[in-house]
Amino acid sequence: MFSLFEEGAADIYLTGSNAKMLSSELSTLLSGRYVEIPVFPLSFREYLEFLPATRSSDREAAFQSYLKYGGLPIVPSLPQDENTISTVLMGIYNTVLVKDIVQRNGVRDAELLGRVATIIKSRQASSMT
Repeated sequence: MFSLFEEGAADIYLTGSNAKMLSSELSTLLSGRYVEIPVFPLSFREYLEFLPATRSSDREAAFQSYLKYGGLPIVPSLPQDENTISTVLMGIYNTVLVKDIVQRNGVRDAELLGRVATIIKSRQASSMT
């Protein structure tokens, strides 16, 4: 559990991949002193705005990267090499899958859940081509 001492003017932003958890557990602690702001992946137009000007001019390459890696705002700011992007995305995936899903829901077979997620991801990727 955590506590905060309020002194002066401050904005505190809590973020997480599981909005339901945040809204249900923290809303009672914050008792009306919070605003929930849903955040979605970037559209391709927004993705272009996040890219450095040198890379946004090559729209075809940017679109291929957007299709391959998705619209998380971190992706355009990373060095555009597959190892770096894959490492960051796998870290996010593992955090969400392990901490948000497996631990919170008491999943007994995390390996099976990981395989199911991989199958779903591969089918989504193959349907886009």
